[in-house]
Amino acid sequence: MANEVKQKMANNKQEEASSQVGVDLNQKLTEREKMILKNEQELVVKKDEYMSLTDKERISRLDTLSKKESLNHDQKIERDALWLTMEKPVSKEWESMRDKHIDSIVDKSASSLSFWIAEGDWGDMSDIQRENFLQKTSDRNNQAIGNPKKMEVDLYSNPNPKNNGAYNNKTDKISINKNSEEFNSFYSNINTITHEGAGHGYQDYVIEDKSVYLKNKPEMKDQVKKFELSYDDQTWPNKEDQYLSETKTIYLADPSEVDAFYVGDSVQNKMPGKKQVILFEIKDEEIIK
Repeated sequence: MANEVKQKMANNKQEEASSQVGVDLNQKLTEREKMILKNEQELVVKKDEYMSLTDKERISRLDTLSKKESLNHDQKIERDALWLTMEKPVSKEWESMRDKHIDSIVDKSASSLSFWIAEGDWGDMSDIQRENFLQKTSDRNNQAIGNPKKMEVDLYSNPNPKNNGAYNNKTDKISINKNSEEFNSFYSNINTITHEGAGHGYQDYVIEDKSVYLKNKPEMKDQVKKFELSYDDQTWPNKEDQYLSETKTIYLADPSEVDAFYVGDSVQNKMPGKKQVILFEIKDEEIIK
């Protein structure tokens, strides 16, 4: 009888999970769809199990997974459930520091004549002019936030119009997609170059130089560990892209993405309001053409 009750509870959990991922069990599914549905059902159940954990306990479990040579199916589900239930992907201390970074980036860009020239001319600029401008913007951003990394910016072609760009932490290169549906929007590119460089590039710098960094900022220890785990080959959130409805959710729960979106979005939203305030004060003779 006890086994029957347990089985019934398990079946109820699976049915509840199915409704949460929005899949009709009566429809005909392909083998891949069945696998994805199974993964999402398991993830819903595992999330419920982990809701009572503290973030320190979640970090500890992720750290254990990161030391494994490879993860089996159950461990991948565990990994993603731990990320999805993280209460504070970004700490208050880190966010407070980032607010200062954002203000520094905005002030430096606003005082640059080349920034406002590019804003007006963006639609008429060639690819090489856009690339040169984005390179200078990345360099200026890094100077504003104290990131010693030198990042190369280049334009490339990715057929996915939803992909705006990427940062490669192995080469320190920022690639901006010329085929992005937002490539012709000046401020969208300001967001992307900031997201990738001042966002992910700064995280990468902190991880690489963590012993020195944490000596000066010991309060950031847990946050740096979250970034480390986020970039780790085993604990990178949803590395296999093994869901449908949960894929974007896990991506947006990734601490490195939460942080990068915050920096990029904030700079994009603050810059236009600086235009009228600062234009008459500009003494920067830097011209991009």
